[in-house]
Formats: sequence, C-alpha cells, structure tokens
Amino acid sequence: MQIETSGAVTSLELPFNPSFTFDCGQTFRWRPVDLDRNVWVGTVGEYVLEVSQNNVKLISQTRDKNNASGNFIEFVQKYFSHCDKLEEIYSSFPEDPFLEDAINRSYGLKILTQDPWECLISFVCSINKNIPSIKTIIRNLSLRFGRAIVKDSDGRFHTFPRPTDLARATEKELLETGIGFRWRYIKFIAEKVSSGELDLESLRALDFNQARNHLISRISRKTFGVGPKVADCTLLFSLHKTEAFPIDVWIRRCVVKNYSNLFVSQSNQTKIAHLTYEKMSTSMRERFGKYAGYAQQYMYMSMLTERRIIRGKAPA
Repeated sequence: MQIETSGAVTSLELPFNPSFTFDCGQTFRWRPVDLDRNVWVGTVGEYVLEVSQNNVKLISQTRDKNNASGNFIEFVQKYFSHCDKLEEIYSSFPEDPFLEDAINRSYGLKILTQDPWECLISFVCSINKNIPSIKTIIRNLSLRFGRAIVKDSDGRFHTFPRPTDLARATEKELLETGIGFRWRYIKFIAEKVSSGELDLESLRALDFNQARNHLISRISRKTFGVGPKVADCTLLFSLHKTEAFPIDVWIRRCVVKNYSNLFVSQSNQTKIAHLTYEKMSTSMRERFGKYAGYAQQYMYMSMLTERRIIRGKAPA
C-alpha cells in the first residue's frame, strides 16, 4: 500500500480489502466512490481520505498540510491496525471449515483502530437501528456539531463532534439530528467524558475484562444505553481488544447454526436459543482466543454475503 500526503509517497505493506473492511459494520463514515476499483472515501479524525486496495490518499484535513507527513503516516498505520498480521491471525484459529470458508470469502478484512469516543457514540447510535439509519444519524451529528473539513457533492465533510460539543447540546438540538430517544444516552456519556470522569484512552492499558467491566460499570444504567454489546464493539473496534466478540441478531444466528455443538450435548440439554449473551460470547472467546473479534467479523461478512445472494444482490 502507498500512502500519499503533500506530494510525498510512502510504501506500507498492508494486506487490505476496503470493501470488506468498510462494509462489515465496524465503521459508519465511509462510502464507495468506485466499486469497480474498490475506492472509498471517508472522514477519519481531522482527515478526509481516499482509500483503495493499494493506496491511501490524503484529500484534506483541518490542520496545516505542511506539517502533516510524519504524523499522518503514523495515523494511517494505527488506524488500519498495521501491527495485525492477517496470516498469523488466521493460523491462530482452530480447525474450522465454516470460518475457513468465511475468511476465504472476505480475505483482507482488517479490524480498524478507531477513535474510542467516536466509536462508542456510534454504537450507542446503533441501538435498534439498521446501518443506513446509523450512517444518517452520525452524518447529521457531524454536520450539526462537528467542524467543516472540505466541501463535497453532498455538502461537506465534517469532523465528529467533540465530547464538549455534545455535552453542551440541548435536547431539541440533538433531536433535530434524528437521534430519537438516544439523545439522553449521548448527552450523559458526553458529560462523563468531557468532565474526565470517564477516560476512554486509559482503557487501552487494561486487559479485556478490566476494560469491559470499567466501561459498563461507569455508564451502564438501564437508561443510558451501554450494555455488553456496545461495550464489546467499542473495545474491539477502537481500543483493539481483539478478543471481544460482539453478538447481534445475525451473529447469534450464525453461532446457533454453526456452533451448537459447543453448547448442546447428550448430557446437557441446554437450549441454545435461550443462551445468554454472556454465555455465548464467553464460549466463542474461549474457542477462538485472542483474535475472536476477527473471527466474529469474518462470520458477519459471511452472513451478510448470504443475505445479499438470497436477495439477488451481488456481494460488495
């Protein structure tokens, strides 16, 4: 992969497929501009990037471009999880025909290392919403409370709102973005983060269970929207706790269909349909180890591909 910034080009070895990576439900601010060439454009932090199979190009940014080169390369390496070696990850999994087929279908899918604040709020926005709706809400939040980076055909690319921006927002202003009942969750979390009571970056230094328990205990009340799934998504897609195994309705169906033997035996008639989130997630982490989150993403893409085939749509 080549990284282009301010006329300079830096090469980076990074097996990577943009469509699989940006279309697997882990991020919501990318859109395809040329699917034949697998070219995508998205906003990451203060940058607007154009990404293809072999190239990352800096389109615009909020800061002085003359000072961008060194920091930008480090930023790209971190965001695209350069330290994750896919072949090593694949070889760490136990023998598993279903997962092997899923990997072959979506080879090059990388788990991103996103900003934890943006990632957490994005998955709070995802509660009871489909992906197109999530993208619309996040775009509206950014247009209303973020900072403009550059114009495009649809208006402007904007940064994601800062915690202080959303902490100061009124109920009316938040509801105007189409966020619905989630406005309470977002404002509450923004107040926690902007006050320093919740330090998301500090969770990187904790192990998975410590980070998960800390995140849930700080903001997991019945009325504030951070339960196990949102926590697991945040840990996996931003804090790079790759053993996290988030479970939505599609992953649950995948596990029930392909891994029921892990839960049901002649001596144990537990019905897999009634398994709790925690039981299922823990069992999958035990099976796939420290890269269980990668297994989860390939499973999700396999299910997504099957759904598109059933609907008569070609896979992305």
